[in-house]
Amino acid sequence: MRNILFILLCLISSFYSTAKDIDVTYRIISSDDSLTSAAKKNVNVYLNQLSFNQNESLSFWRLQVVKQATIALQALGYYAANIEVQTLNQDDQPVANIDIKQGEPTLLSQVDFRLIGIGALDDDFKRQQQQYPFAVGKRIHHGSFDDTKAQFADIAVNKGYFEAKWLTSEVIIDIEKNNAQLSQIYDTGVRFTFGEIKIPEHHPARELILSMASFKPGEHYLSDTLAQFNLALNQSRYFKSIQAIPEPPNLLTKTVDINVAIVDKPKNIVELTAGVSTDLNGDTDLGMRGGINWIKPWLNRRGHSLETSLELTKQEKSLTASYKVPYADPNYNYTNYILGWQRSDVLTNPYEKFSLQWQRHKALEGDWQRILFLKLERENDLTLNQHDSLILPGVSYTRTRRRGGLDPSWGDRQIYSVEFANEAWGSSVDLAKISIRSNWLRRINGTHQFIFKFDIGAIEASSIHDVPQSMRFFAGGDDNLRAYDFKSIAPLAETTNGDDKVVLEAQGGLYQALASAEYSYPVTESWRLAAFYDVGTVTDDFSESLKSDVGVGIRWQTPVGPIRLDFAFGLTEDDHDPFDKPFRISFAIGLDL
Repeated sequence: MRNILFILLCLISSFYSTAKDIDVTYRIISSDDSLTSAAKKNVNVYLNQLSFNQNESLSFWRLQVVKQATIALQALGYYAANIEVQTLNQDDQPVANIDIKQGEPTLLSQVDFRLIGIGALDDDFKRQQQQYPFAVGKRIHHGSFDDTKAQFADIAVNKGYFEAKWLTSEVIIDIEKNNAQLSQIYDTGVRFTFGEIKIPEHHPARELILSMASFKPGEHYLSDTLAQFNLALNQSRYFKSIQAIPEPPNLLTKTVDINVAIVDKPKNIVELTAGVSTDLNGDTDLGMRGGINWIKPWLNRRGHSLETSLELTKQEKSLTASYKVPYADPNYNYTNYILGWQRSDVLTNPYEKFSLQWQRHKALEGDWQRILFLKLERENDLTLNQHDSLILPGVSYTRTRRRGGLDPSWGDRQIYSVEFANEAWGSSVDLAKISIRSNWLRRINGTHQFIFKFDIGAIEASSIHDVPQSMRFFAGGDDNLRAYDFKSIAPLAETTNGDDKVVLEAQGGLYQALASAEYSYPVTESWRLAAFYDVGTVTDDFSESLKSDVGVGIRWQTPVGPIRLDFAFGLTEDDHDPFDKPFRISFAIGLDL
């Protein structure tokens, strides 16, 4: 007996294991042409959820087809539809011929919608109520019915109505009369407020974190406000990770406490950068270049920080120390004290510059930031033994917007700056300088990426020789006119090199106008191919011809940021050999905005 039962179980198991779902064909028609395209599409969606097992009968499958088509039509408000289904096997393939007469729509004969509670006076709830999609005489639509409930729930969660609920939410269908009655009553309840901001006890950043909150306990809860708080915390650069997390609403006090989870940064952070550029002959332009940043993100309870940067190339060296003193908002309201030293041997006349700078940063509307500054500079021409002392007050407006982290798909960067020097307040020369830089990045359909760059500048001075070399305009290098050597594009002047030969050397210009366009396309998830065009000039009187180049490049997205390798070909013929259709290769790491 046991053997017989075992054999039967094996046979049943084998039967069901070999039963397979097979493909079916649905042919939907409307013999009276009443079926709308939206209804037909919805019927197809529901039918595609069906599966047909080879062990099921066609009659059973026909009942399932009728059921699914009926549900699909009723969801759109067609309860009087007539559905006829013929099922058959055609070439061993199940086929369902479906004739749908849509019938008259089911209209609303009664609509009762009420909004009660404190939220009935809330502008967002009132606007949503004005957009209520149902009225007497309109067709019932269950998708819109569900969407409406979700929209009110979203407002409630976002604005802190955590006890909001539907007292009534129902649709009654009268099949005989082909009409519907709708009743919805939404009670918003009271609006909760922000409670305590809970920060680990004795954490040194407590006061600084509280200063970044744009809300206080007792103010109405708003999830967007909490999101802004999280953004400010993460932009502050004080923490390795930090998150403000709402605790479950307190139903007794009607408050929501905010718990701040913190992982501190190391006391010392070191960042390294590297790059290289060369010309066609293998001679170095800037050659290997590297840099090191030493950051102490947290010096005291007031949030002071120190950043020291060293940048080295074959022809330029700089050392900068920046001390940051935050105020109410450490991201957008702070003062910087900057001490700097720079040595440049790019030109025939090398120079050395010492600087002390005061900066006052203040956030403005529209993501703009204003920087008032006062610079004290002393520049020494190491060849002519000439010294310039400058006291430069000025202002700059900057804006950086970016979406996508280290691999942005959208963004722009704007820098507008003006500064002055005058003998009246102790400078050795009179001059004024204005600079405009505008970079734009856009990615279309997630693939086609475009980058556009524009640099415009002007210096008002009696002569280019009255302008210290570090303030003059030059072009060429990795950032613009990539086929030309670094700082090689500017009005030329005769000078003597180390071999006592007279050569033409770029002396800098009073005006600059540069533009660049780049297109890139992804070939893998991490690699992109790029093509670019650069054009522009640096001049004293616009008598110099425009320089231009084209090129191709490779972009590799890495965890530390994009790596760029460019091959640039000059287009302009010139009697000056370095400007006569040059070729140059450059390699760099970092965002291109």
